[in-house]
Amino acid sequence: MTSTLSGHPQATVVLDPFHCFRGGAGFESIAKLKASQIAISHFNDTPSSPPRIQQHDHSRVLPGDGHLDLRRYLDLLRQVGYRSWLSLELFNEDLWSRDPREVAKIGLDKMRAVAGQ
Repeated sequence: MTSTLSGHPQATVVLDPFHCFRGGAGFESIAKLKASQIAISHFNDTPSSPPRIQQHDHSRVLPGDGHLDLRRYLDLLRQVGYRSWLSLELFNEDLWSRDPREVAKIGLDKMRAVAGQ
C-alpha cells in the first residue's frame, strides 16, 4: 500500500472497497496495514457488470447491492484494529436525483445490514 511504500511515519490512506476492486489489489492487502495508517474508510459496492476495468467512480452502488465481499472487507478492517468511521461514498447519479435524506437513510440501513447490525 502507498502509506507503507512512502516511508513516511505519518502517511495514511483512505480505503475504498471500489478502488480496492477497481485497482486489482483486492481486500487482502488491507491486512498489511496498521489501523494508524488508515485515515478513513469509504463504504460502497460495485456491480458485477461491466468488467472491473470498465467500471468508473459512477459505477458504485449501495453496500449490499453489488457483488463485493464487504463482510470480508469489514473483517480485515477489524483485524488490523481499525475502529473508526465508514463513510458512504457514491457517485451514482441515479441516487443524486433522489431526496438526500431518503438516500442517507437507505444507505445507513444497507451499511448496517452488511455489517450485521
